[in-house]
Amino acid sequence: MKLRISDIFTTSRIVLVCIFTGVISFNPTFFQFWGVPIIIVIFLTDSFDGWFARKFDKPDKSGSFYDITADRVTEIVFLIPFVFNQVASPLLIVYFVAKGFVIDHIRMRKYMNTNKVPYEQGKGVLFALVKSRFMRAFYGFIKVVMVLLFYSRLVYPDVISQSLADWVSLLTVIVSMIRTIPAL
Repeated sequence: MKLRISDIFTTSRIVLVCIFTGVISFNPTFFQFWGVPIIIVIFLTDSFDGWFARKFDKPDKSGSFYDITADRVTEIVFLIPFVFNQVASPLLIVYFVAKGFVIDHIRMRKYMNTNKVPYEQGKGVLFALVKSRFMRAFYGFIKVVMVLLFYSRLVYPDVISQSLADWVSLLTVIVSMIRTIPAL
């Protein structure tokens, strides 16, 4: 099996998010100022793995599903320290786990029937909610903002209001739900 550059980025995202969340779960101020750049690097690796796959590795089925798995791990594991330290609602984890299972199950069934990887499975205006560069960038951006607000609440509780973090997490869930519609 050939070593793919895109898979290195995907693997590094999983490893970084696990180390980061493990450390801040028990010592929220450990990274202090370095937390923000680490969070941004973790999210950038998601963009880089896709870019490298398209540019050098040629997207394939195993890489596509590995990336989706890493997306779910990142979404869920990233929230654990914030729920553990009571700056995020446990319902966020429940939502992302449930959504991940349902949507990924639907994608897998479509893959089994059509032999198309997830981002080749749909067409039309509704599918642009999932596939367009703008929507993927916007969704990624609000997820980064949500995590950064939770992190800021954890490290600097008097600087960022809880209601701002809650509103951004609600917006993230709403956009996530809208992006789910074409898969149903």
